[in-house]
Amino acid sequence: MEGQSEVTTQIDETERKKLEAFLVEHKVSSSEATAKAISIAGVTLEHLMGWREQDIELTLQKINKRTKRKAQEMCKEANIGWRSRADILKALNKIPESRVHKEFEAKIRPKPSTSQVIILHPTEHEKMNQIYEKLKQVSQKIGSVESQIIELEENSKKAKQGISDTCKSIIAAKKKELLDKSLKQLKKVQQQFKTKNEQITECINEPNIDINEKRQKLQQLLRDEVHKNIGGSVWNDNEKEADACINFQFANKKKKIDLVQMVDQLLKQQMII
Repeated sequence: MEGQSEVTTQIDETERKKLEAFLVEHKVSSSEATAKAISIAGVTLEHLMGWREQDIELTLQKINKRTKRKAQEMCKEANIGWRSRADILKALNKIPESRVHKEFEAKIRPKPSTSQVIILHPTEHEKMNQIYEKLKQVSQKIGSVESQIIELEENSKKAKQGISDTCKSIIAAKKKELLDKSLKQLKKVQQQFKTKNEQITECINEPNIDINEKRQKLQQLLRDEVHKNIGGSVWNDNEKEADACINFQFANKKKKIDLVQMVDQLLKQQMII
């Protein structure tokens, strides 16, 4: 690798802190973990400043491969993500002393020809400089847009997680509401059966009526249509409603529209672009 010596030993703590401070200053993603991974490979800030873009990409790829092979020895955070790599190159491109910046400038600046001399009017020189500056500005805009796309993707993930948590909370609240309703109805049924049982006991133990009258009264209390009506359809209905896996079913289109609007509102609240 041009301009790069083999670096395999871990650098000292001073160099690591120096590297980490650089990454933090330039807002490189996962600065601390990235600095740790690079330091373990023996790479210093001076190496990064002197290397070409291809050298840096190749080195970071090697570090990631080594991290995967030593997954049980190195922490998971030591793996350098693509966003961190992009941030490093973006930071180096802003520093005139870095080789990445110098090579970028060389690519976009017209190369002088040694074979012939072209004499231009000052206004034409000015136009050439304006074209160069415009190219430089557009290149910087592209970097800015790419960063915004990355940030948007990150915010999208956070928004989806926030909506997921909110929906879980809504489902839990709905389930509690249904269980409370079920409990209230079951207590009402319990009281109906309790009353019926007390009436039967009282009839059996009543000393002032003869056996035939008791039989008739008991038969009346035990009529099928009477005790079958106690509680109604509360059993099956409540069990279905309060099932742990609640399925939201809507009887009309309006409720579907309401749900879509609710999710849309949650998305607007969670996403910070």
